[in-house]
Amino acid sequence: MARHKNLTKLKIKIKHLALEPVIIRKEERKLLKEAKWHRQQQEEKEASFLLWDYIDLMNHRKFDVRTEARATQLAYAFLRGRTYLQTESNCNRDEHYSEWMFTHGYLKRAVEIATKYRIGKYAGMTSNGAQKEIQKDFREWFNTR
Repeated sequence: MARHKNLTKLKIKIKHLALEPVIIRKEERKLLKEAKWHRQQQEEKEASFLLWDYIDLMNHRKFDVRTEARATQLAYAFLRGRTYLQTESNCNRDEHYSEWMFTHGYLKRAVEIATKYRIGKYAGMTSNGAQKEIQKDFREWFNTR
C-alpha cells in the first residue's frame, strides 16, 4: 500500500512539474505584451521593470523547474527499478562532472526526492539511514553502464 501511495504522490509531482512551464510561458507572454504597451506609451521605466520580471520568470522556468523535473524523473525511475540507461540514454557521464552533480546538482536533488518518497527496502528505514543507503545505491545505479 505504501509503495503505491508514494509512487502516486511522485507521479503527481511529475505531472505538476510538466504543467508548470506551460503556465510560466503564458505569464511570460503577458509580461511581454504589457511591457510592449508601456513602451508605446513612453513609460520606459515600467517597461524595464516588466522585462526584468520576464527574465526572472524565464530563468525560473529554464533552470529551476527544468532541474527539478529532471531530478524527479530520475528519482521515479530509480525507485521503480528502471536502469539509468533506460531513463537517459544520451547523457554526459564524465566522472568529474558526475561527482559535481552528486554533490551540488540535479543528482543530489534526485537522491533527496528518492529519500522523501522511499519505497521497498528503504521504506522502513529512518530518514538518515535511508538517505545514506539510497545515495550509495543511486551512485551504483547511475554508474551502471
